[in-house]
Amino acid sequence: MRWNTLPVFLVAGLVCHSTIGQANDSGNNSEKIELAVPVYEGDIGQSYSIIGKIDDNLRKHFAFQANPTKAKIYAEIWERGRKMGADAVIHAKYGETRRTLFNNGRTPISGTAIRYTDAGKKR
Repeated sequence: MRWNTLPVFLVAGLVCHSTIGQANDSGNNSEKIELAVPVYEGDIGQSYSIIGKIDDNLRKHFAFQANPTKAKIYAEIWERGRKMGADAVIHAKYGETRRTLFNNGRTPISGTAIRYTDAGKKR
């Protein structure tokens, strides 16, 4: 590459980068969405049958990722319960995110997947 064409590429790159940044900033202003998932920290006051236990680890893929929030953890617990065929998850718990030499981060999650019985069917 010639040295006289280098400034042209630098200016073009800066222009493209600033336009992309403006487009991304304008779309993020109203993007706060809360997930309503049927995950409860304690017991519920309805009759249910237990499907199974959820006991797993939520992993981080990169060391520089932020630790998962409570909403993300509960969404992940609900996803695992939904795959089991549950109507809700009770006794949801999560622990502290820990890093090791060979692991970027792991958050222990647990809960009990339940299905409502006919007498206590949630409507």
